[in-house]
Amino acid sequence: MDAERRDEGAQILRDGQHRHPIEVSFDELADVAVVDVKTTGPDAERDRIVALVVMKATLPEIVDGLSTASDEVGVERARGRFNPGLPISKSASRLHGIEDGDVAYAGLFSDEARMLRTFIGDLPVVGHDVEVAAAFLDREFGLADVDSLDGNRKYCTKRRFCGDRRTAANSSLREMETALGLWRHVRSFTVDAEDRDAAAVLLAACQFRAVDSHLEEGGRRPRRQRPRLISDDALRTFVAVLGGMGVGALAIKALLPSALALIALLAIVYYFSPGMSVALGFLCLAAGWFMWWVDSRIKELDDEGDPNE
Repeated sequence: MDAERRDEGAQILRDGQHRHPIEVSFDELADVAVVDVKTTGPDAERDRIVALVVMKATLPEIVDGLSTASDEVGVERARGRFNPGLPISKSASRLHGIEDGDVAYAGLFSDEARMLRTFIGDLPVVGHDVEVAAAFLDREFGLADVDSLDGNRKYCTKRRFCGDRRTAANSSLREMETALGLWRHVRSFTVDAEDRDAAAVLLAACQFRAVDSHLEEGGRRPRRQRPRLISDDALRTFVAVLGGMGVGALAIKALLPSALALIALLAIVYYFSPGMSVALGFLCLAAGWFMWWVDSRIKELDDEGDPNE
């Protein structure tokens, strides 16, 4: 029976078959197990897991509690580092920062496999690249004679993010984290370096669920995130520089009496060159739109606060 289970798990890895398709809609998703795996390399049939973080949480409670400490709404964690029994590739070490010496004296995954599988249970599994994470976990569980995750529903934040933004399918977790501003509204979320990636996936799942369920604090539908032509940090720097130069004060002094002066100037220019006056009019409209856009972005930043606070 154990040999049959391992053969079945290997066939699933080869064929990419799962009992449930990979989900990208988070509507009505409640209790979940977020998984984040670090491996010796990208090949699920050859490489091994060197670190794993599993976070169990109830998404509606996290959504309601994001303005306070998320620890208060109950996030259960299970994590560990494991000796993979083979060298960690240099490219993998560059990605996750774990080197051979860091896990030389760690235990084996097989020693913890049954406990970890029990911890996940039959909960839906969420991951940034959940198909790859599940493939690695299924191989490790198979080697330890533990049931695979084939019966668990799987939700992929990367596919969802790429579908919403119509971006490349290989968007990294960091790109999603920055684009969605995942930490912007979180004032207290106790995570360390090993938990951070799993926590980011959890917050992304909360955000996607809020969008899909039309939930937001105050009962409003959340605004759809749009790509920024200018990043928040760049805009803050721009405003700070202008403020330091006193440009804002000069602009106010110059613009207060400028309405009548602008009308008079356009009338004079129109008398000599109607085409030039039209061009100046469009230029003034463009400048006014740009000032309105900067002002609205600054108000957004003031409302959201600094994500690093």
